[in-house]
Amino acid sequence: MGHAWSHRLTHLANLSDTWSTTAMSSQLRAAQEAADPAVLHLDVQLLQDMVVLCLATAVGGLFAALLDLPHTLGYILGGMLVGPSCLGLVQRVVQSETLAQFGSIFMLFGHGLIYSQHYRNEGNAVHSVYNDTVTGGFLFVVFVFVITLGLLIMNDIVSTWMEGTLLALALALSSTSIVMDTLVHCRLDDSLYGTVVIEIMAVQDLFMAPLLAIPTAISHIVWRYSGLRLFAIMTGYTVLIVTLVILARHTVPRFMQLLSNPDRALAPQLFTLAVVTYCLGMSLLSEWLELSHEAGALFAGLVLMDTPHVQRAAQAVEPLTSLFGGMYLASLGMIISPQFLLGHLGAIMSYVFVIYFLKVFVVTFVMRSFGFALAASLAAGVLLAQVSEVSLFLVARAQQLGLVSRHVYLLMLATTVTLLAVAPLASNMVKRVDKLDFSTLEYTPPHRTGIFATMARHIKCRFNNCPPSRAIRRVCLRLGSCLWRGTSLGSPSSATKRSDAQRV
Repeated sequence: MGHAWSHRLTHLANLSDTWSTTAMSSQLRAAQEAADPAVLHLDVQLLQDMVVLCLATAVGGLFAALLDLPHTLGYILGGMLVGPSCLGLVQRVVQSETLAQFGSIFMLFGHGLIYSQHYRNEGNAVHSVYNDTVTGGFLFVVFVFVITLGLLIMNDIVSTWMEGTLLALALALSSTSIVMDTLVHCRLDDSLYGTVVIEIMAVQDLFMAPLLAIPTAISHIVWRYSGLRLFAIMTGYTVLIVTLVILARHTVPRFMQLLSNPDRALAPQLFTLAVVTYCLGMSLLSEWLELSHEAGALFAGLVLMDTPHVQRAAQAVEPLTSLFGGMYLASLGMIISPQFLLGHLGAIMSYVFVIYFLKVFVVTFVMRSFGFALAASLAAGVLLAQVSEVSLFLVARAQQLGLVSRHVYLLMLATTVTLLAVAPLASNMVKRVDKLDFSTLEYTPPHRTGIFATMARHIKCRFNNCPPSRAIRRVCLRLGSCLWRGTSLGSPSSATKRSDAQRV
C-alpha cells in the first residue's frame, strides 16, 4: 500500500514538472516571438488608446469651434473626458502620453518657423513704427512676472522661490495664436495698432526658447555643479550651441535646396522626411545636452528663420502638428480631474480673476504710453489676458522634474483652461471699439515723463551705449522685429496715419 502511494506521488511530481516545463516553454516561446525581428508586432490596446485619444481631440476641437472657443480648450477638455479621472477610456496612459509628446516637438518647431512670417511680414504696410516697442514688450513681461511672483509668495501658494519663479514666468506669457487669430479676424493685423501689439508679442516670444530650457538646466546642471565648474559647463554649452547654429544655417538650407529639385520624383516626400528628421534630431540633441527637447524643437525652427524654404517646411510639418499637437494637449487634459476642479473652484476663479485683470492693467498701461485711446488700449489688454500654450509645456516639464508640486501644477492647468475659455471676450471687445481709435493716436509727446518713460529711456540708453556685435545685432533684429534705428521715440508719419485710416 505504501509503495503504491509512493509511486503515485512520484507520478504526480513528474506531471507537475511537465506542466511547469510546458508553461515555461510557452512563456519562452512568446518572449522569443516578441523579440523576433522577423515578426511584425501590434499592440492592439495601445492602438485602441490612440484612436480614443485622437477621437476625443477631434470631437473636443469641433465643439470648441461650434461655440467659437479656442480649439486648444476643446482639445484639453476632450482629453479630460476620456482620461482616468473621468470615463477612463485610455488604459495605457504612459505609452499614450509618450507618443503624444511628439505634439510638443512639432508645435514648437512650427512656432519657430512661422516666427518671421508673423513678425517680419514684408507685405505689412506699416513696418516698425515705434523704435521702443521692444521696451514696451519687455516691461510687459517683467511687470506681470514680478507682480505675479510677489502675489504667489505673499499668499503662500508656492513653497519655494524656484517654484514661484517658474510659475510666474509661465503665467506671464500670452498665447500668440489667439492674439494673431483675433487681429486677423478683426482685420487689424496690418494696421498701426496691430503692428504694435504684434511687436510686443514678438518680444515676449524671445523668452520662450531659454524658458523651455530652464527647468531641465536647473535640475540637471545648476543643482549638480557650482562655481568655476558651472561656469565652464555653461561656456561649453554656449560654444556648442553657437557651433550648431552656424552649421545648421549653412548646411540645412543647402540640403533642402537639393531636395527641392523639381526633377526628383520623390522630392516632396524626401523634403518632408528631411524636415521631420532635422526637427526630431535637434530635439533629441537638446535632450542629450540636458536642455529639454521642447527647447531644441523651438530652437530648430528659429535657426531656419528667413531661409528660402521656411514656408515649405512649415507646410510639411503642419499635418503632424495638427495631429500630434492636438493629442498632446488632450494628454494634458487627461491629468485634470473634475473632482479637483469642483473642490478648488473658489481658488481657481480667484487666480483667474487676478491674472486676467493684472494683464489687462499692464497692457493697457503700455498701450496708453504709446498714445493709443483708452478703448483701444483696454481692447489690447483683454486680447493678451490669457496664458500661452507654451506655458503648459514649461510647467509640465518643471512638474516632471520635481521643481513644481503636483497641486500647483493642477491649479496652473485649471487656471489656463479657464482663461482660454474666456478668450473669445477679446474678439467681442475689439469689435465694439471705434475703428478710428485703432488708427490714430491721442498724443505723441516728444519727451514723456513718469516711471514708464524713465525705465524705457534707461534701458534704451544702456542698450545703445553697449551695442552688441554685428552678428548678434542681426539676430536680435530678425528675432525681435524691433528696429533700433534711433534713441528717441519714433512717431508715425502723417502719410502712414492717412493710409492706415483709409485702410481701416
